[in-house]
Amino acid sequence: MTSKVEIFNKALNLLGKSRVNSPTENSESSTVLNSIYDSCLDELLVSLPFNFSIARQTLTVLANETNLSAFDYIYQLPTLPYCLKILDINNSNTALFITEGRFLYSDELSVNLRYIGRVTDSQLFSPEFVKALSLLLASEAANSLTGSASMAEKLYGMYYNFLKQASTSNAIEGYNPQEIESEVINSQL
Repeated sequence: MTSKVEIFNKALNLLGKSRVNSPTENSESSTVLNSIYDSCLDELLVSLPFNFSIARQTLTVLANETNLSAFDYIYQLPTLPYCLKILDINNSNTALFITEGRFLYSDELSVNLRYIGRVTDSQLFSPEFVKALSLLLASEAANSLTGSASMAEKLYGMYYNFLKQASTSNAIEGYNPQEIESEVINSQL
């Protein structure tokens, strides 16, 4: 189990910077890492379907909604955990739907949603996720904390290569590595 300060310190170690005692301490390192932490967390969560972040929820059709779309039904996307990315509905990759804002539109009368949820409790992160998040944080903070664009590029390359490796490990069971590599590339576009 890993805390946020441990994740920060793993990133700082990669940068050759001094450790922090708290993620909220008054230091340049803590300030920079805090400013990018949430966006890096979400980026990594949607890059690969880590098992701890996969959630399921049966959605209920919204009543009294005026449907201005080509679909018959409107559903509210989950907020607990917050839906970052839909993996499939009704155990099918072929069911047609669109999302707009926090709503899902579909012709399906019932929707069983499988999705990537925003997990913020670092105690739930897998070891592979912690390593990847540390690498991503270090690559994003490198320019600000070290002034080295080449270090930022090197660390991002390490992050990308680690994600490819992690996609074949037990951390992400049941997914095709080629699909995952494509997802990582698409998430960067």
